[in-house]
Amino acid sequence: PPPRRREIDEMRQPLIAPRRSILARCCPRARGPDLPPPPGRSPLDARILAIAVPSFGALALDPLLATLDTAFVGQLPDAEPLAALGLSAALFSLVFSSFNFFSSACTPVVADRVARRGAESGLALGATIIAISGCLGLLALLALEVSAPFLVALMGAEADTRPELHATALAFVRVRALSAPAVVLQTALNGVLRALGDAQSALRAAAGAGVVNLGLDAVLIFGLGWGAVGAAAATAVAEWSAATYLAVRAVRARSTARARAEQLGAAEHPQAGRAGDDGDLLAPATSAEAGGVEGESALEALMPFLRGAGATLMRTLSLQLFLVAAAATLGHASGGEGDEAAAAAGAGRDSPS
Repeated sequence: PPPRRREIDEMRQPLIAPRRSILARCCPRARGPDLPPPPGRSPLDARILAIAVPSFGALALDPLLATLDTAFVGQLPDAEPLAALGLSAALFSLVFSSFNFFSSACTPVVADRVARRGAESGLALGATIIAISGCLGLLALLALEVSAPFLVALMGAEADTRPELHATALAFVRVRALSAPAVVLQTALNGVLRALGDAQSALRAAAGAGVVNLGLDAVLIFGLGWGAVGAAAATAVAEWSAATYLAVRAVRARSTARARAEQLGAAEHPQAGRAGDDGDLLAPATSAEAGGVEGESALEALMPFLRGAGATLMRTLSLQLFLVAAAATLGHASGGEGDEAAAAAGAGRDSPS
């Protein structure tokens, strides 16, 4: 090819350079397109594994942090901190899982836009979705802080009957709720990065968050004597550290996409840079900053994501409501059997032998 075409082809490289993962070093079939696939296998299998395996590992972030907190809090002499941790973990699992639609709906929408209209346009749409997730995360934070006493009582720690457990669980919920924006942001950032073929960042973020949480648990729970509140603070800091790392990766990817769009515009249209007095390049994807192509509004660009997010949210809420109803039914049934057994035992004691 001519020199200019070779230069353009070199610019069209992945925004995030792939790295050799543990999977790639251990499994020859997951080493990427440099090796031919075995007979009967698609060349896309290696790429699918390179995204699926790290994504699966990243899903273990919240369970990992909860397990670490439980292991440390369980070493405390009192039972209230561990009981408060159990109640709060169930509450946050229910709340945070409702925002998983950001990741599942964002990935295919952004990937499709990158393939059809360029990386800069896809990342502009991804930035809009990330901004929406940040706003919803702040709303979740406010809702949790305001309704914390009611939610703690609803989970079984009422202030009248169990004041110590209520106070401990309330403090845990209010500190742990500070990580709500970070958790929601992570779901959207993971979706955008996965759309670019980068699933390693989510796995590295999860591993780093686990290390941060482990160190802070030891310092805050035992060193400073904060108990369950220390576990909540450690988890919140770990969540924000993971969200910050993913945000840096996304910003770098968008900066790279913007620079390559300008370079491609200069290589394919050498005179475009002389259109203005300030010398700005008129790259073909500049209209993507508004969320789409010419004649498309930001809302129209978001409609595929909104449709997918709505369907996923309805599925998640339906599943959560079913599980809550099933748990409540089993709890009432167990309580009824216990009451009947207690009544029978009382009748036996009252009856003459």
